[in-house]
Amino acid sequence: MSPEYIFAGMMGMPDQRGFGVFWVPREELAAACDMDGAFNRLAVKLAPGASERTVIDPWSNQLARYGGREAHGREDQPSHAMLDNEIKEQRRTLFERLGITRMGPALRMILRNMERRPLRTSLSIAGVAASVAIVVMGNFFRDAIDYIVDSQFAGGRPSC
Repeated sequence: MSPEYIFAGMMGMPDQRGFGVFWVPREELAAACDMDGAFNRLAVKLAPGASERTVIDPWSNQLARYGGREAHGREDQPSHAMLDNEIKEQRRTLFERLGITRMGPALRMILRNMERRPLRTSLSIAGVAASVAIVVMGNFFRDAIDYIVDSQFAGGRPSC
């Protein structure tokens, strides 16, 4: 997914019907736009821990010779801002509000789903409890029949 199109929309406004990103082979796109050997956007993926400033400044100087505008980082992209804002509006449970933040992402997602869907959580717990009860009762009856058969036909109390 191209970084400037994390959020589908134009100028920060969501538009699912009138917006699209198409991946087209370079030759066909160059012919259709009369841009043979040219490009109008460049996306660069940085290594983890790399500094944006050390990459942006040289790229801005390099692209300025060809009429390119200033390069910018992910923080300045409207799609990133929209997505980041939506994430910040989520993602706080009771545990997080109490200050318990040392949780892995998987546990955090589980707790959030449990808190946001209490009926589903309750029904899931009841279903698991009922299935455990069925297994325990099934084993109880098998053990009870074994006890009855041993005591009836073996002549005495079986050892437990």
